Amino acid sequence: LYAEPNFTFSLSQPVLQGFGRDVTERGITVAVFATESALAAWWTQALSVSANTRNRYFALIKARENLETSKTSLALAREIHSGNEARVRAGVLAAIELLDSEVGVAQREKDLLEAEKNALDEADKLLVLLHLPPKTEIIPVETFPAERVEAAEEGALRTAAAMRPDLRKARILLATSEFNARVGKNLLLPSLSLKGSAGLTGLGADYGNAIDDLKTGKYPAWSLGIELSYPLGNDAAEADLAKNRLLAVQSMASLQNLEEAASLEVRSAIRDLETRWRQIEVAGKGVTLAEARLSSYVKRGKVGLATTKDILQVESDLTTARVGLAGARADYQVAVTSLWKSTGELL
Repeated sequence: LYAEPNFTFSLSQPVLQGFGRDVTERGITVAVFATESALAAWWTQALSVSANTRNRYFALIKARENLETSKTSLALAREIHSGNEARVRAGVLAAIELLDSEVGVAQREKDLLEAEKNALDEADKLLVLLHLPPKTEIIPVETFPAERVEAAEEGALRTAAAMRPDLRKARILLATSEFNARVGKNLLLPSLSLKGSAGLTGLGADYGNAIDDLKTGKYPAWSLGIELSYPLGNDAAEADLAKNRLLAVQSMASLQNLEEAASLEVRSAIRDLETRWRQIEVAGKGVTLAEARLSSYVKRGKVGLATTKDILQVESDLTTARVGLAGARADYQVAVTSLWKSTGELL
């Protein structure tokens, strides 16, 4: 009887099919691409939610400003009505004027109720977006920003190309398709492997002597060879390669279309920003004019040169102008949101 322990080290290295880091780390690379794509999709969703929330916030500010405008309008109408009552009692004003002022107060009370409802509705919509409990009080810490947002087209386009998550996701999809095409091309190659082994053998009448032989390397053994195999039919691999190449071409086309759409969106947002700012300037001049007209009509009414109906109509025009200015400011902030969303820098 003999003891014959063995220690062998074997190596097999593919040199055609399966050769290279891309093939070896295929699973890892695909997983990394999938993770990055999922993150880009998450950022796209977050960008959309943030844009909607920002617009809702300024819609709430708009509703609150309109509410304050309605309160001011009602207070003025009541002041006019109170003055009419005193003048009618003094016999210096016709009773019909008192009816006009009563109608004016009633109309403005109705408008105030509508403004209060709109403010509460906008607050509730914002609560839902922020996932806050119902009836949570939201008090905006600021009104509409007064500063103008400047945007240069060239810089905005560069920012969009670097920061938009949908473009990033499209680039990841293209990289994934190109990677799969490279790996698929490799899988069409014949399987050629370089194989080698080296080992030590011990031989002895007992296990102890055999282990001593193994340690001294008295009986080395090695082998070296090449293994080649090639399938007679490789239709599946060829079909996968054709599919991956087509997906790569489609991904490139989709990326180019998305880049063009993003550029158009950015340019449109910049133009809209300029238009909305001009609307604020026009609306501001309208408020200034309406305030001057109301002041003039109030003075004329005190000397009997303007009726109550005339004064209330001019005051209604001022209210409309103030509501229009608040709307123009809110629309401008919506345009700002659209620009920052189109460039990907909103977050």
